[in-house]
Amino acid sequence: MTIRQLLKKLRRLNDWLALKKIESFTMVGHERLYSLIDLVRQVEQENLPGAIVECGVWKGGAAALVARTIKRFGYRRALWLFDSFAGLPAPSAKDGAAAAAQYAVDRGESSVTDVLAALAKFKIDPTRVTIVPGWFDQTLPAKQSAIGPIALLRLDGDWYESTRTCLEVLASQVTPGGFVVIDDYGSWPGARQAVDEFLAKNAGLAINLRSLPDGSVFWRTPIKQAKTDYWAVETQKYRLPHRRLKRLAGELNRLPLAAGTVLDLGCGPGTLGQLLDRTRLTYFGVDVFPQPNFAGRYGQFDLEGGTWSDFPFTEKFDAVVLSGVMEYLSAKRVGELLSFIKEHLLKSDGIVIASYTNFEHYTRQPLNYHPAWLAIWPSDQLANLFAQVGFRVERKYPSYYFVLNRRIYSPRRWLGWLSRRFGRQIIFILKING
Repeated sequence: MTIRQLLKKLRRLNDWLALKKIESFTMVGHERLYSLIDLVRQVEQENLPGAIVECGVWKGGAAALVARTIKRFGYRRALWLFDSFAGLPAPSAKDGAAAAAQYAVDRGESSVTDVLAALAKFKIDPTRVTIVPGWFDQTLPAKQSAIGPIALLRLDGDWYESTRTCLEVLASQVTPGGFVVIDDYGSWPGARQAVDEFLAKNAGLAINLRSLPDGSVFWRTPIKQAKTDYWAVETQKYRLPHRRLKRLAGELNRLPLAAGTVLDLGCGPGTLGQLLDRTRLTYFGVDVFPQPNFAGRYGQFDLEGGTWSDFPFTEKFDAVVLSGVMEYLSAKRVGELLSFIKEHLLKSDGIVIASYTNFEHYTRQPLNYHPAWLAIWPSDQLANLFAQVGFRVERKYPSYYFVLNRRIYSPRRWLGWLSRRFGRQIIFILKING
């Protein structure tokens, strides 16, 4: 166990002890509360601007955990808590028969006194928390301007009308990179319908709805930045060679070619080209942003939205590289790209070398997904897509290394039980069928 893993376990133990203190003040399960704590930590660590707002507080257990984390970071942001404190409103027909039955049994009454008692469990300064009693359709518009930017918006209103009102009034105030959490998406059909309608109405925002293992969902508000500018900055992180690129370069340099051509799709600043045997291999690159000092032949093209007839190269290549590309494309576009490679870019005896994020890795959780990821598949599902397009998988293996007797090497066979947990990337070697 690494020191980082040990610290993570100790932090989770501390979170569990905090949860035990407020169990009587919340109906939210432990997994959802852990996810909420992690999100608030991420907001603080990334220093996202704006308040944290919770709509649907009940007795304040979840809010107390949020306030506990805010306190640990020095009360750098406001916490707003909205609830009727008169129980749930009557459900509508859109909420279903189960909601009506639940409402008849328990309306979830609570009081501001309950919330203050929960906050006191962690010695929270009550002047740092704004509690607003009343129905959402009255209180949210009245406090909208006072709240200002929102870093994290958590909705736990159960029913359709409550969820719809919160989204319509407050979602536009969530800062770029901020979070919206819907606690009841997997629990009540009305909440799900309200969210689905909101996403359909705002399809132009390109919101990626993420599911959490606990049944709730969340999304990060997209960063409003031109695609070329965003990727020009993002790819600077990979200007220096890193382990995965060294692995890919090793595969390419071992190709039995006296002279060959390599096309790097999503090449960034062309770091892979620095690692190739340029006496034998000619390097080509494609990406969405201008690259004036590219060490090879470069063509600018948007792999997500470009028209294939405008692709900058017409020749076919001995090898095509897809490194850190497919995750950022829609499922439909991934299929189109693979078909285009097979039909127009790859020689009949050529190879495709593709690296893809291992979403079964032990630390890979929806909370730490990159906000721009779209295609999030287990490796077997991606392999099935390769087969559907007409590729066969020659080899696949994780991108990590073993060290034994001072020699660094990688497994040439897929060690499923180990690699699914510890290989952060999966490398596929593909050839055209037939």
